[in-house]
Amino acid sequence: MSAENNSFKVVNKQSGSCLVANMLGQAVFVGDCTQGSARLWRWGKTGTLKSTANGGCLDLSYGGGVSATTCEPGKASQQWSK
Repeated sequence: MSAENNSFKVVNKQSGSCLVANMLGQAVFVGDCTQGSARLWRWGKTGTLKSTANGGCLDLSYGGGVSATTCEPGKASQQWSK
């Protein structure tokens, strides 16, 4: 789902919920798509997904979840594809 400034929402097709990032270093979760920039993402230059809310990159977390962490060029756990 496209938004402004080349940003977009990552929407689950089944539930209609969006990927949401709050503070840098916190877990990313699935929530309501209707409010706030925490639901907006942009593609980074190296295949990263960057949160427009906190500037962090979507990263695999310990234990199987995902979080928005400081972007590290070339870090494999921050590489995503369309």
